[in-house]
Amino acid sequence: MVKMPDSSLRLLIQGNARLRLGEITQREPFIRAKIVPLRDEGEKSDLQGLLAAVKGIFQKVVEWRPTFPASWPSWP
Repeated sequence: MVKMPDSSLRLLIQGNARLRLGEITQREPFIRAKIVPLRDEGEKSDLQGLLAAVKGIFQKVVEWRPTFPASWPSWP
C-alpha cells in the first residue's frame, strides 16, 4: 500500500484468479461487492501449466549439469 501525494492510496495485490467487480453491496465502513470469477480464453489447464513448469525446471538442471554420472538417478 502506498500513500500518494494527493492523499489517495494505491494498493497492489496479487491473486490466483481473475475476477470482475459486480454489484457494490456496502460502502461503509468499508466497500463490499459481489464478484464474478473470470476464465482466460486461452488459459492452459492446471496439468498443462504444471507440465510446462516441470519441463522448464528440468531444462535448467540439464544446463547446469549437462553430463550426469552413470549412477544418477539411482531408481529402485
